[in-house]
Amino acid sequence: MVSDSYQMLEQPPTEPKRHPRWIPIPGTRTFREVEAATGVFRDDTNPTAAESPAEDAVRECGVLVDLDLDDVPPPPVRPTIVPAAVSAHDRDVWVVDRELPTVIRLREPSTVREYRFPGAILAGRAHRPRWVHADDDGCWVVGRDGIFRCSLDGSVVRIDEQPIIGSAAYNGVLLSWRRTGEHTSVSLQWPGGRHQELEPLDGRIGAVDPGRDGFMGVLHPGTDTDTDGDFSRLFVIDADGHTRLGPPLTRLTGTFFVGNDPRRLVDPRGRQVPIRPDLTAGEVESVPIRGSVGGTAGPWVWVVHPGGDLSVEPNPLSDWHCLLSVLDPVTFALKCRLAVFSPYPEVSYDGEGRMWIVAGGMWLVDPSSRNTVQRVHLA
Repeated sequence: MVSDSYQMLEQPPTEPKRHPRWIPIPGTRTFREVEAATGVFRDDTNPTAAESPAEDAVRECGVLVDLDLDDVPPPPVRPTIVPAAVSAHDRDVWVVDRELPTVIRLREPSTVREYRFPGAILAGRAHRPRWVHADDDGCWVVGRDGIFRCSLDGSVVRIDEQPIIGSAAYNGVLLSWRRTGEHTSVSLQWPGGRHQELEPLDGRIGAVDPGRDGFMGVLHPGTDTDTDGDFSRLFVIDADGHTRLGPPLTRLTGTFFVGNDPRRLVDPRGRQVPIRPDLTAGEVESVPIRGSVGGTAGPWVWVVHPGGDLSVEPNPLSDWHCLLSVLDPVTFALKCRLAVFSPYPEVSYDGEGRMWIVAGGMWLVDPSSRNTVQRVHLA
């Protein structure tokens, strides 16, 4: 324990009036050994009414701790793969590492293949440093250090070195975008190497929904603050790269699209708006969901919301967790629920009824099965 002696200083009458205060006396610091330190150390300098200005006071002001840096166990060995994102396609499940330029391909039931791509080691704590899009011929790896293409034959090609902030894919065609000032640069990539730069969009891309007819998305104003004349728009980019912008709309809120007839833009805070074929929006409707983020995976809707359900197994390493609910896309009725350890999960659907989830761990979820949720261990 570290202690100092203090004396009370009163302002001389010739100087501006000031309340008395405690000041440390130089050279009076002392130490005493203790087994444990408890309590809060006071840092106030104003005396209480019971304290006398004629007496010095000894005050415990902190703790000095000696660390033996030689008596330290070695750090735990890092797992071969720390999953950051997942994408499933039929029996292939692709998982990208959070830090290392590594992606693995799980081929059920027991085949595992590792791919090393010429990317950076991303040591930051961003919740989405890289993500993946699987298809018939391989997988796109997209993120802060560009775009890579992994093929089923084991080859890996770097496509782009510029950082990407968002992407979507359908049948192997990749739509990606990055911010350039007030605009968003957009490009299309095909697995065979074909590449097309599209006209920049004036604004920020929000939700994007890939489908047979192309990519539909929301374009918000270029700044976070609306000004006169700034409105959101819907847009469609077809498979040939042609862009169609809808009319200006009031600012659209929503983080994912659901359904096709009609297609709806859903906000997990309990709202949705139907989308018409002419890219106008209908009236806002209420829906029975409350969460922070959400999305779709195959025929299902998923939403993340705060934890607290004691019937769901929490994180064995701490009490912190949030809940991921799988919902019916029409009625939003609950199908199943699990505890996850990241508020920003990566969710993918494999086409055979199962969802693969990465969120501080990895899970396999089949809402129609009796054994609904299984924890996946990659060791």
